[in-house]
Amino acid sequence: MVDWRLIALVVVFLGFAWFARKREDWVQPILVGVAMATLFGGLLFLGIPLIK
Repeated sequence: MVDWRLIALVVVFLGFAWFARKREDWVQPILVGVAMATLFGGLLFLGIPLIK
């Protein structure tokens, strides 16, 4: 069973990635960084309880 929080995390990541595509050049790396931080932070946050 896939956790609903994992699905929400992927949706948020894809939203950030799609949003970054449409922005100006100087905004793009910031949004990509936020998207990656959200993804890795969320995976760590969700992964720690799953491993235990």
